[in-house]
Amino acid sequence: MIGSGVFEVEVEGEKFCFEFGMLASMHTEEIADATIFDVFKKIAAGRQKPLIQYFYGGLTAYYELRNEEKKFTLAETTKIMEKIGTEKCVSIYLKSIESYIPKNGQAPKKAGQEA
Repeated sequence: MIGSGVFEVEVEGEKFCFEFGMLASMHTEEIADATIFDVFKKIAAGRQKPLIQYFYGGLTAYYELRNEEKKFTLAETTKIMEKIGTEKCVSIYLKSIESYIPKNGQAPKKAGQEA
């Protein structure tokens, strides 16, 4: 992991990059026609298509955020995931979902609540 939600993986001299965050979520939601949290639930249930859609979102977002003209399909994303390997994809997924965990701590207390 390079930074929050950014991953670069090199396989046999070929580099693949993903950036998971709001833009990736938008792309994932569009292609999955579901919220990102529904996609997470389907992935947790063992469904592969939502995982491919999730990686598609991260792949697309990485290049879009860098103003690079690269377009991908789900089939191309699958081929990239196969090159990376199941173990590494699972590792990336587990680390990437940390970018969706709120980092601001607890919500402020309402008047009259104990600290």
